[in-house]
Amino acid sequence: MKRYYEFDPKGEVIFSLDSKYEVSETSDLEIQAPPIKDENIVEASAAEAAHADDGEVAIADEASAPEDVPTPTHDSTTLNTIRMRASLKHLTLASHYFSRILSSPANANTIKTKGYIEIELSSDENASALVILLNIIHGYPRGVPQWIDFETFTDVAILVDNFECREVIELYSDIWIKGLARPIDTCLPDVTGWLYVCWVFRKLDKFNIMRRFLQYQSTGPIDTFGLLIPDWIVDNIEKHRQEAIRQLVSALYDLVEELQGKKIGHSFACTSLMLGALLKAMKPLGLGFPRPEAPFTGFCINELVKGLRNMKNPVVPGICHDKKDVKCCLLMENVALFLNNLKSYVTRSSLESFSSEQGGLSLWLVPK
Repeated sequence: MKRYYEFDPKGEVIFSLDSKYEVSETSDLEIQAPPIKDENIVEASAAEAAHADDGEVAIADEASAPEDVPTPTHDSTTLNTIRMRASLKHLTLASHYFSRILSSPANANTIKTKGYIEIELSSDENASALVILLNIIHGYPRGVPQWIDFETFTDVAILVDNFECREVIELYSDIWIKGLARPIDTCLPDVTGWLYVCWVFRKLDKFNIMRRFLQYQSTGPIDTFGLLIPDWIVDNIEKHRQEAIRQLVSALYDLVEELQGKKIGHSFACTSLMLGALLKAMKPLGLGFPRPEAPFTGFCINELVKGLRNMKNPVVPGICHDKKDVKCCLLMENVALFLNNLKSYVTRSSLESFSSEQGGLSLWLVPK
């Protein structure tokens, strides 16, 4: 069954996608698209679509689809052909991408001569997300849900990122983020998805939360799971993960050298106990000899911190307890200092502003 959504009856842009997603009409989404008017659609043959050069969109042939085109069956392998008619004016005002693409000489001439242009979208696009976005762009607030699930929100973010139309949807993104507020899931794909959403919609505080979480939990360069997270963000997270681990390893090995050199502790017995306890705690964490080096693949900051916090002070009756200053004999006093420094380093750099640099949006991660 072919679906046709008419956002503007005289619209010059027809989106066509063979989507594996059905347009959701559940009570949760409450999508109220403009009336479906199959008789008004300008059917064009996708088979004859010509892909323009120089970044121009795919343009469909003038030939109309024949009446006896078979209707797709709805099984798990068949794609659903969905078309949406939209206003050229609304699209170019809301989207920098469409303003640029649709004003190209070839595409402008197609619209002038044929009266419309057909844009073929990837079958990976979520049709529900596109309906939501087009409702917003065309000023149909009743067709915009007050709550959407996170998967749909991510799909909307992908469209917003691709079509460069963040400003027009910013108010709704605030509402959806508030509705989805919950403790961070420990599932890295969800956290990475939130990082991407916060990047697209420029949500400063939440972006920093996700960035720090990924620094603590990742064991190497983060997997973007196909999301278009800028490489420099991925590189920055990995750079700070490696630097945090390097500082921790360096501090632990400095402590080992100090214990071996008897620079701390009140006696040989005291120093030996602390050195043994420290080395014993480091080994199962992968921090024993030989000393680990960058890029520290497989090392997770969170697991290192948990392991070191479980370290116990070696206590033997009669050793050092008659001294006035026993802090230097408490191994965890020294290790706790390293862990506090580690936490301070991870939180020190944060997203402070979004700015325009060399024609593109960038964010700066700078020390507070």
